[in-house]
Amino acid sequence: MNVQQQSSDRRGHRPPPLPAEILKPKLKESTLTEVWAGAEDEITAELDKLLPESAGESIPELEELSAKEHAAMAVRLANTGEDAKQKAGSTLADEIDTVAITQEIAPLAAKEEKSWGGLRKLLNRAKEALGLSRQESKEAAKKRSGAATEASENHRERNEDKFIEDTDLGLYAIFDGMGGQANGEKASNMAKELVLQKIKGLDKNVTGEPLLAALKQIYLETNQAIWEDPNGAKNVEPKKAMGTTATTVLMRENKAYIAQVGDSRVYRFRGGKLEQITKDDSAATYLLDVHIKKGNLTQAQAEKINLFLENYSDDSQLGQLTEHEKSIFKTLYENRHGMYKTIGLEENIDPAVLTVDLEPGDRLIITSDGIHDPLTHIDLEAQLNAAANSSAKETAEVILQLVINANANPLSKRSKPDDKTVLVVDAPRTTKKKVRAAA
Repeated sequence: MNVQQQSSDRRGHRPPPLPAEILKPKLKESTLTEVWAGAEDEITAELDKLLPESAGESIPELEELSAKEHAAMAVRLANTGEDAKQKAGSTLADEIDTVAITQEIAPLAAKEEKSWGGLRKLLNRAKEALGLSRQESKEAAKKRSGAATEASENHRERNEDKFIEDTDLGLYAIFDGMGGQANGEKASNMAKELVLQKIKGLDKNVTGEPLLAALKQIYLETNQAIWEDPNGAKNVEPKKAMGTTATTVLMRENKAYIAQVGDSRVYRFRGGKLEQITKDDSAATYLLDVHIKKGNLTQAQAEKINLFLENYSDDSQLGQLTEHEKSIFKTLYENRHGMYKTIGLEENIDPAVLTVDLEPGDRLIITSDGIHDPLTHIDLEAQLNAAANSSAKETAEVILQLVINANANPLSKRSKPDDKTVLVVDAPRTTKKKVRAAA
């Protein structure tokens, strides 16, 4: 991987610390287990106010409870568990739809069963629907993501790609190191550990602009640490310095918060169509922007050339471009592997941060350039359509094999020996909603 460096004044600039309001509270940190246990206790206590131990015994006082009151109790039970999960900030709650819970429990309540056994049954049904079996929910969450990685054909003994797949945090990231020998692997591993550690320290209830600002700050601090390392650009010649790309996705409910430096990518696959979400910090992208600013290309022409670059596989395709477009395309093609922004090679960087809305059925694909460079956009989209009913893990493995096959083709213009990593993450099937009792 080539890097085109910008000059640095090396003034010793250090990013400010993360603001206290977006950090995890330190006074009392309830573990997920404690919160769920508390939720179950609350639910049990709610019904124990009305229910004696002798299940099945008919009690006259219950005759006064209407179907509406039964339904209100079901709603209250659902919301009790939902509140507890939100306090925990658990991604496990994504599997649970409290609207469906009420729809399932309400028929029981509507029967106006006049026994404690009926309400005990309601309690058990509520517990089951709320997903208080945490292990089952954890397993379901794990199935929503999968990763596949392989070291370069040129250095099988090491893989300079590092990745994070943390379903509890909803955190997925790829770091593609550079710097030769062990330096590239060291840089990507440093970035991985720093980003993971710092995101673990964030308050899980923080979303929106404060969370984007926090991700940007985490990248600045990570960049500073790698730049100041004994093998970093502050202390060695630029050609020998280490650096890494960093592409991070943090899932919060129905949104993905993304931070990006380098040329690893995030795609969104929705309704059979693949869309690149992040913008590469590559020399080709930089040159394309320069041509637009200078008036050498219109926005439409630039988009045409960029799409062509993503799908170019044979010289016969060049006939689709005008001579002017062809000349610019060749320059971009020759510089497609260079980068102008990475973590660690410059003291001051400006990470890109953005938010993407997710819908049930969406898939996010996170790739290092060892995955997306050998494949055309069309090939990757076709493979995702073919794997629409496969698990995230199976899909990641199939994409990796597709790249291995492409690199084995001696006639391919896109083949590229490199470390290869792909993460596939399925969007939550439901969004969390509070249930309201019918008026």
